[in-house]
Parts: sequence; C-alpha cells; structure tokens
Amino acid sequence: MAIPACPRYKIPALLLAAAVQTAYAQNGGDAVQAVLEEVKVSGRRTGNTTEKQQSYTINNMNTATGMALSVKDTPQSVGVLTRSQLDDRALNSLDDALNTATGVNVVREASRLRFQTRGFFVDQIGEDGLTHNVAGRQGLSDNVEVSPNTDLAVYDHVEILRGAAGLTVAQSEPGGTVNLIRKRPTAKFQHIGEASFDKWGTRRGMLDVSGSLLSAAGLRGRVVGVHEHSESFKDRVNGRKNVLYGTLEADVGANGLFSLGGLYQKSHDKPDFTGILLPCVDPENSFGERCGNTPEIMPRNTYLAQNWTRGESARKNLFAKFKWGFDNGWKAGADANYTRTKSDSRIGTFVTEAVTWPGAASTGGRSTHSIHPFRYQKTDKQYGLKFDLSGQYGLWGGTHDFYAAYTFNKENTRSRFTRYWNKTARYYPDYGGYWRLENNSYPIYGIRGDEVPEPDWNELDGTEKTVYDSRFGGNQVLYYDLNSYYNKASNHGFALSNRFNWGRWHLLAGARYTRYRNHSAKILDIWDGERKLPRADYEHFSDLKGSKWIPYAGITYDITPQHSLYASYTGVFKPQENTDTTHRNLLPPVLGNNLEVGWKAALFDNKLNASVSLFRIVQKNRGIAVVDNNFMTAMNPVGRVISQGIDAELAGSLTPDWQIFAGYTYNKSRYSRAEKPKRRCFDWNTFTEVECLGRAWDEDLNFSRHTPQHMFRLYTSYTLPGGKWQIGAGVNAQSKTSSLYNISQGGYAVWSGHVQYRINKNAYVSLIGKNLGDKIYFENNAYRTRSRNNFYGTPRSYTLKAGWRF
Repeated sequence: MAIPACPRYKIPALLLAAAVQTAYAQNGGDAVQAVLEEVKVSGRRTGNTTEKQQSYTINNMNTATGMALSVKDTPQSVGVLTRSQLDDRALNSLDDALNTATGVNVVREASRLRFQTRGFFVDQIGEDGLTHNVAGRQGLSDNVEVSPNTDLAVYDHVEILRGAAGLTVAQSEPGGTVNLIRKRPTAKFQHIGEASFDKWGTRRGMLDVSGSLLSAAGLRGRVVGVHEHSESFKDRVNGRKNVLYGTLEADVGANGLFSLGGLYQKSHDKPDFTGILLPCVDPENSFGERCGNTPEIMPRNTYLAQNWTRGESARKNLFAKFKWGFDNGWKAGADANYTRTKSDSRIGTFVTEAVTWPGAASTGGRSTHSIHPFRYQKTDKQYGLKFDLSGQYGLWGGTHDFYAAYTFNKENTRSRFTRYWNKTARYYPDYGGYWRLENNSYPIYGIRGDEVPEPDWNELDGTEKTVYDSRFGGNQVLYYDLNSYYNKASNHGFALSNRFNWGRWHLLAGARYTRYRNHSAKILDIWDGERKLPRADYEHFSDLKGSKWIPYAGITYDITPQHSLYASYTGVFKPQENTDTTHRNLLPPVLGNNLEVGWKAALFDNKLNASVSLFRIVQKNRGIAVVDNNFMTAMNPVGRVISQGIDAELAGSLTPDWQIFAGYTYNKSRYSRAEKPKRRCFDWNTFTEVECLGRAWDEDLNFSRHTPQHMFRLYTSYTLPGGKWQIGAGVNAQSKTSSLYNISQGGYAVWSGHVQYRINKNAYVSLIGKNLGDKIYFENNAYRTRSRNNFYGTPRSYTLKAGWRF
C-alpha cells in the first residue's frame, strides 16, 4: 500500500504506511475480537461512556496519549467528571464543572472565565479528541469576550489532562487540556428530561431523546435541547440560553461506523464586566490603579454598569466521523469538525477617578468615576481534521500497541474594539496632557444604570463625530477609538507512538511533528471628533511560520495487577501571537518540558482509581509585557518559569452505593529569569513609577499570583438502604492568592451538598445547595485592583431539580 508524501513528511509517512501494511498483513486474526466489538457499535456502549453508570470514575480514556488506556496505565496525571457527577451536583456549565476538578483553577477575566492547571492556562479544549483554540489568547480586548462554552447537557463526560499534552495537542500551554466527550445515540429508545429552579429565579429545562430510527439499517439518532433563563444575585444581571444538538450514527457493513451531527447555541446576557470597587486604604502605593477614597465595602448585589449593557453570542458546530475496525482488531478513523462563533458585547462601564484630580466632582469624601461606552465584536471560524490508526502487533515475544495520527487545524479570527471617551479622562504623554468634560462624574454608590445613553454604534455625522441615537437628543461623543484585529493560524501535525509491553514493564515512546503558520494584523485609529490625533494611526502585520518535533516518553512498572509506578517526559511548544517591541514581529515559540513521576492504583475491580504524582514544568521564551509611550503593549521573549508540585486524586466507588471524588494539589511556581513580582508603584500625579512605601510583597505566592499553592476538592454521595434516598456533601478549599497589583484574597472553603429522593425507577427530585456556609470571597483574577476586577463568589444558593428517564 503506497502513501504519497512530500519530502519533509517522508519519515512519518513511511512509518504510517508500514503500520497500515502490518494491519492488512495481520487481517483475519481472531485474537482481539473483543476490541472489534467496540467498533461495531450497533447500540453497544463503548468503554469510555459513563451514561447510566453511577460512578465517579471511568474505564479508559485517550486524551493524554491517543491510545485507549486505563487511568492506571496512562503515564500522566488525568481525571474525569462523569455524567453522574455532573447530574448529582447540577453542573451545567464547563466553568462550574472544572471548578470541582482536581488541580483546576477557574479564573475570572471580565465577562469570561478561563482555566489553569499547574499555573498555566488551558488554551485548547477538545471535543471527542479534536481540539480547538479557546478565546482570550491575544490582546486585552479579548477580556470582554462573551462566547460561552457549550452547555454540558450535550456531553457524556469531561476528561482532564494535567500537564503538557505532547502527543495529542499540536501546540498548547504546559498546563494541560480538557476533552469533552459528546453524547452518542443509543440503540434502545430513551427519553431523559430535567427541570430546575434556583434561589435567584433561574429556570432551566432539558430534553434528551435517543433511539433507533431504522434498526434494520443500523441507523440511530439523538436530539438534546436546552432552554435556560438565568438570574443572578447581582442586580440587573441575567441572561437567556437556547441549545439544540443532534447526531446520527449508522453502521457501515460489519465493521464500520459513520457519525454526523451538529449544534447551535444562542446566548443573550447582561454580564458583569468590571466587578466592584474596594475601599482604598493605601492610595500612595496602588501600582497601576486609580484609587480614590472609597470608605465602604460594596454589597454583593452591586452592579456598576448601564442598563443597556449586554452580550450576545451564537455558536454553530458541525462534525462528522468515520470509524473502521479490521478483523484483527486494528482501527482506523477520520474526524472533521467546523465551529463558527460570533459574539457582540455592548458595554457601559466606569473608570475610577480620585477626588484629588482637578475638575472631579466632590461627593463627600467618596471617590467618583466616569462612565464610557465600548463595544467588542468578534467572529471566529475553526476547522479541524484528524486521521488516526491504532492497533496491536506482535514483536520480540510480546504484544505491543501502536498509534499514529495526522491532524490539521485552521483558525480565522476577526475582531473589532470600539471605545467612546466622552465620559472619561485619558492621558496621552505625547499629545500634551489629558482631556476632560466637566460635570460628567458620578458617585459610585448611586449608579442607577441610566446615566449614559447607548450610542448609535454605526453612524457618523459630517464632521466625523460619532453621535448618540436621536432619541437621546443627539449628544456628541468626542473621543473615539477603533481597534481592528485579524488573525489566521494553521498547523499540520503528525503523531507516532508505540507502547512496548514486556511483562510488568510498559514503555510508551513517540513524537509529534508540527508545522505551523500564524499571520496577524492590527489596525488602531484614535479620533478626537474632527481630526485624528497626531501619530494616532497605527497598523502592523506579522507572519510567523516554522516546525517543531516534540518528544514523548513514558514508562510504567506494574508492582501488582492493581498498583503501578510511572515516569513520563514530554516537550512544551506553543507559537505566540504577541508581538515584540517593534510591534511588527511575532515572538518565537514558547518552549520547555514536562517531567512527571507517580503511583497509581485501580482498586475494587477497577471501580476506584487512586493516583499521586510529582511534576516539574520548565517554560522558556515566555513573553514579558512592555508598554511604550503610546500605551501600546509589546512583549520581550525572556521569561523563564519553573512550576512544580504534587497532584493526588481518589475517584470512584468505595461500595456500590458509595461514590467519592477527592483531589489535592500543591503547586509552587516561580520566575527563574526575568519578571520578578513588581516592587514599584505608580504615581498618578506625575505618571511615573516610584518606590513603594509601606507595602510588602508576599514572596510565598506563585509566579501566577492568582493560582493557589494549595487546592483541595472533595465530594461524596451515598445511597441509603432501600435505594430511595441519596445524600451528598463536599468542599472546595484553596489557600491565599493575590493579583499583579497585590490585592490579596485569603484562603477559604466553600461547602456544598445535595439530597435526592427517587419517586420510582423513572423519576426523582433533588435539592442541591452551594456555598452552604455563605462564605464571602472574591473569584481568582490576575488583574484585581481596588478600582475593578473584584468579582464576588456566588452566595449561598439552592436549586430544586426534577428529573426523569424512560
């Protein structure tokens, strides 16, 4: 069998061709007929499906290596959130779910939530193993991204890899990746439904129908629909969400399976982009923030935005798969995925001003702020392809595992950031000072939401002045910024690996080859109403391309059939989308390595998984921020970070009626070169950095200061004798954190629980409680100052849920 290949791909192509020939040569064997049963689905559940299983663990996963290995046999730190965990705790969003997972730090960035493990962001999320980029990788303006992740109702479970995904992800941060496994059609008819209501007034309904459509033709289908109207503990914050997901599966002959599906999700929200202000106890030493005299802590229901603030997003996804199982157990597959996301945020928010500035209104000793509108629009298209081959072969007296894959990913992003400065002051050091309009400051304790009307975002008058909608009197907007960003990125990847099995020893060795190209453009315009400000026009174009080999090696030793020791090593590689100090060249890729050793156990007939791992990550070429005289942010690729620590997890069934999930993470990270924590403060009177007085930096904190050094997750559920009642309880706890501006959050613990009563075998009702102790805390955020980005965690809440399955 010949496979054409261009010279640069010659070695991977030859190895792939040899593997295919091996599969054909061995065709006809019966040794691994049990594996073939998984390919010939015909309604049978595969080994990694958690639906209908009352378990907090899983049989096997392939997120880390591409091979379907058990948790014990995977030489990296992995975890899972099963369908049972998601249902028991009413975890319907990815951020709520990952906030319960071992080692995952959920980070609030304006209206968007991001995820970190081991101090690094998760920049790629997979669906059925085909990854796509997440929002927020380029520029500050992405912090107003409003595109949510897909509702979890369409997924069977969530797989988590902590540590670099050297074999399965083309280019990513060393923190790891998340893989969402979609629900699949069932052979037998089933109807699942849920209806829930919470303390704040959120109403949610979900219907899930699946079954055989043409049993003689082997055709099955599944449809999932969600409608949610959400309310919040914050005044005027709410939203709506509608989701429709459908998929078809058809048997192709005796050994093939074809799948086709799609998803549409539409969201409308009134989100909180800025949080609250904190009392300013040290205005002289508030680096990078405008800190007025705010004497009182704001209540948790505070919302400091205009009533017209809103975010809208639409997500469309199409996917197709084809799987073929050879008679000897080898498998070949092809996957294709297309996702289009469009979002639009219109925001009326505030900028804090100290009362000591000239022209600021007096409010009885309290600080004031100005309100200005801005808008962020983004369209993102992502394409993904994957072809893979896996199987077993005999060599040197043993049976070994082989995996090969080719992946292609492409992303086209267009975004536009518009800001109106009619209600604020802005400083331009090169343009002769700052501008201010009189009588446009408002007391922060009296924001009603109707202080500033919404602009007409699309109209300009004859003098190039943007104007408000006529119903607001045609008031002019004097200052106007327009930033446009364009980015095209693509990569081709080849992955090859073998797992050699010699008795108790198992060696997994492989590599991934990636060719990449990133092209970006940035165009900035600043207007003052009648003319462009001097030197305000700015544009730059960058193009970066190259290739990289990433090695992977993992070794496992079986102490007993239930216990094993392991060690693994893989490289870290990620092209950067930031520019250097010339604003014209993209930074070189981030490089590094991930080293891990540990112990794993599969207990009680593989129903309970336990693991302890020690890890060390080294990352270099990390971009260090530099701000020039035009307030343009650039990067120097001189940062080097070391992150190390411990992950421990226990998940599964202690008895058939007792489920447990427990995880602990210790993470210590530091800069070994460049960008130590800042010891300089900012003087807003002279606009210069000065020596900080009376403020000590906490050297015990991580380089990622908003990442806790200690995180503990626990949840357990128990079904009482008789099977009618189930009770559950748990806690999320973390140690202290801080921000780049030294705004600290002490350690805290948040308790949760649920009670479920089963009416009959088909229906149940549950009461789920969150933050039962009503702990007051702020969500982790890297950019917390006393003037913004302080987001309260959700207070004590209860959700009543009714569910049924027929």
